Amino acid sequence: DKNGIVLASSDEYFFPVNKIAHLPKGYRCLNHHSQKIGNIEIHGKKSMLAARKTDGYLDYPGLEWVSHVFMPEEEVFQRNTALINEEFDVEQLLRSNLIPKINQEAYELTESTKRKIHYISLNGIISSSKFGKIGASIAPIFNSITQSGEEATSQMEELLIEMATDKLQQNLQALQSLSKQAIDLIDRNLFERAADVRWWATDHMFYEAILHNTREAKEAASNRLKVINQSYTMYRNLVLSDRAGSIIASANDDMLPIVTSVNVGNQHWFRESMKTTRSVEYVVQDVSENPLEPDEQNSLVYAGGVREDGAREGASIGALGILFDWNTEARSMLEACLPKNNEGDNIPGSVALYTNKENEVIETTDAEKFPVGFKIELDDAFDVLKAGESHASIVKLNGHQYIVGATRTNGYREYAGLEWKAYVFRVYSSYSDSYEGSIEPK
Repeated sequence: DKNGIVLASSDEYFFPVNKIAHLPKGYRCLNHHSQKIGNIEIHGKKSMLAARKTDGYLDYPGLEWVSHVFMPEEEVFQRNTALINEEFDVEQLLRSNLIPKINQEAYELTESTKRKIHYISLNGIISSSKFGKIGASIAPIFNSITQSGEEATSQMEELLIEMATDKLQQNLQALQSLSKQAIDLIDRNLFERAADVRWWATDHMFYEAILHNTREAKEAASNRLKVINQSYTMYRNLVLSDRAGSIIASANDDMLPIVTSVNVGNQHWFRESMKTTRSVEYVVQDVSENPLEPDEQNSLVYAGGVREDGAREGASIGALGILFDWNTEARSMLEACLPKNNEGDNIPGSVALYTNKENEVIETTDAEKFPVGFKIELDDAFDVLKAGESHASIVKLNGHQYIVGATRTNGYREYAGLEWKAYVFRVYSSYSDSYEGSIEPK
């Protein structure tokens, strides 16, 4: 917390909860939404430490908490190419956006030096051949120069290739982790939405408005929805429908004329809510266009059945629908999962997005390159991901090569998820060949 006391720890032996975290002040006392990365010795072991202070979220400023992640240095630098299980162009890797400029320049210099040595030796052999026996005795010297130069430059090449391969592996692993973070964020957030709608549906003002159907009862229900919406700003609107699918109350007065003109009897969220017989059940209508929000590109609706007297079990007499502020909330989560440089800035050319079970983009951080409604088509390894599984690789898309990590939803507790995936892309390099797997229109 802001006083340096540990609130939660994955290893309470070394960092017990409710005790001061014995860490350098520079890692504990950070400015708002700043970060620090470096090497320190923790309990006698040299480690890498990353620390970041809370960003808060929307109108919630946070409590000045700081998170810390440690890793022993030998683990950081341990070579692991498990994700690189495909053939890739080493030359392209060494010239890609992942590799620091100084390494690229070193590789170019090594290649240039190798060529110069070859030319010098070749010219020397040609020149010595003009001097008969004397020249013949000199020729082996130039062959030795060629061999020595080849050995020296090859060792440098191998070192640079090894460093570049490690860099690729680290980035693939990072994107895979970021995609998992993105899907976990949305799963846990939407689990809360499922919890909200279930207990709000038991409110007496809602079943009374449906049963009595009087102006006063409907106004009381609308006022109750407004109070809820003021405290839960992640919803654009909350609506109450009777058993015929007519909207009789709304949290948003400005939307009331529109929503009351729409009969929701044929909408998935209403039909399925009316089938529920227990208060623990809920319904989700996947991200799509919705006449209840004609000015919005997409809506995400959670719903629950309303039962007489707020009973735990029984037939539904109406339905409560809550319209999640999809664009604002989902984009904020995606932006938090974009890869960042050491200064904490987003790496240019990176994109994070969510797709539905049809692999169509439903939210994106770059609507120009990956617009909502377009279909992502990559190799089969991404298509066959099971719940909770991740994958990362190099892909060709839209005139570029990207490295990409993807994770399929695993849900959270009783929220099973909607078969969505989260993708995080980072530009690897440009390429000139066309690619049949580029984004196709919906």
